[in-house]
Amino acid sequence: MRQIAPLNSVGFLFRGPGFSRNPRNLAGSCRSLKTSSFAGEGRDLLIEAKSSTDTAFCRMAVGQLLDYRRQLCGSATTDLAVLFSDPPGKHVRNFLGYIGIKALWFIGDKVVDASGSILFA
Repeated sequence: MRQIAPLNSVGFLFRGPGFSRNPRNLAGSCRSLKTSSFAGEGRDLLIEAKSSTDTAFCRMAVGQLLDYRRQLCGSATTDLAVLFSDPPGKHVRNFLGYIGIKALWFIGDKVVDASGSILFA
């Protein structure tokens, strides 16, 4: 099982197009990740990382993402995603899909979405 540090506030903002620049960790530091594919050309992607796939963690992530996004200048062009250490259950994936938030998780060293597309490698 891949570990994600269980911090209170872990949000990453990936600036488009193609996330060619380093993401900005909303807690202050930067980390380099490259995207393999993302359909939101010209859009940003704000990711909240969670260490558990439990529904309560998912709901907490949604609230945090909405709060982070409202503070961004380009909030209208910012998509939202929750990054889990393991594939979330169907209930969590359906909930996030229903409200327009992407579910992401690790498979090996790659980050994939619900369709199986590799977003980060």
